[in-house]
Amino acid sequence: MEKTTITRFLLQLIAVLPLLAAAQNNTISWNKVLTGMIGNTPATMYLQKTGKEYHGYYYYDRVQIPIKLGDAGLPGNGDSVHIAAWDQEISESLDGRITEPIFAGTWATTIGEQTTSSLPFSFTENKTVPAPYFDMVYTTYETEFPGGLEKGSNPGYDYFAATLWPMATTPVSFANFFKQWVNVQFGNKNSSLPIGKFFINEKNRGLASWKKEISGVKKEAFKDLPSSYSRSTERRLLVMYQNEKYLSIADYSYEFSGGAHGNGGSTMHTLDIKNNKELKLADILMPATKHKVEQLLDAAVRVRFHIAKTAKLSSDEGGELLVKKVELTENFYLTGKGIGFNYTPYEIAAYAYGEVNLFIPYSKLKGLLRPGLGE
Repeated sequence: MEKTTITRFLLQLIAVLPLLAAAQNNTISWNKVLTGMIGNTPATMYLQKTGKEYHGYYYYDRVQIPIKLGDAGLPGNGDSVHIAAWDQEISESLDGRITEPIFAGTWATTIGEQTTSSLPFSFTENKTVPAPYFDMVYTTYETEFPGGLEKGSNPGYDYFAATLWPMATTPVSFANFFKQWVNVQFGNKNSSLPIGKFFINEKNRGLASWKKEISGVKKEAFKDLPSSYSRSTERRLLVMYQNEKYLSIADYSYEFSGGAHGNGGSTMHTLDIKNNKELKLADILMPATKHKVEQLLDAAVRVRFHIAKTAKLSSDEGGELLVKKVELTENFYLTGKGIGFNYTPYEIAAYAYGEVNLFIPYSKLKGLLRPGLGE
């Protein structure tokens, strides 16, 4: 089934709460900012709906460290929805029901399979956020090869791509910049080709390549491990944070081409809304600060992996990581409270740890930032 959809989104910042969904909402896709309370704690979430799935980021307002939704939102009975986020062995989830514009239910955190705490939550969509605002474009497709097995067990091909897209109310200057930026990210060299059509063309190219590859395989070969002949690709742009100056976006991609598992990761981007440019480290850090920032990263990774200050990092030397030192990376993002540095699977740690997000508060970066940052 193929769908290319453009729907209205209200991008935003503001501070206050995690996870949402809208099973009663018949709109196929949207992006929303939700604000509310989990127990007595305010938090903010940027949530994206595509079909029956929900993805995004949320953070607690006090610290503004974005947490990626690790599981797609799963519709329950009627208007109930379950959404979860996972970080190593700890997960948070919201199980609730939406009666627009209210989403309410029970938040829980678990370690392993044991629920350690639960609280009531209630939040609403926030429509007072500053521009820019976005529509959303996405294309999804799935099929299976007639390999002689039961339906659903044959090798399959899945394609998914989604992007934010400026609305008519988005300031023209930024809208033009953002459209060009999106086309560059996805490799659409023909700016006159609508991004949705580009997604369809990419899907068709991938599908044709897969069919050609698999057509020569004997059906007997599918019986042992049909998934080794399956192909899957996913790409989506997700809002992590926004204020009147900056828009932080995660470009998430995932590929499966056979083997034990697929691999995916996020490339972070921070866009300067007023000056229509993407920020690099040189735009935010003072010269000759690399060593000091890497010392902060070293301290952050030791907290994350419970590594003593004097212990080695690398597993080759008895540590937990794949590297002897955490290098400064251009894969970063900004929030109102600090800078996050993201490391994809296998970059500094084993695949099982997923992406490693090291967040450094502005309070620890004093004297290291360009004027105007962290204020």
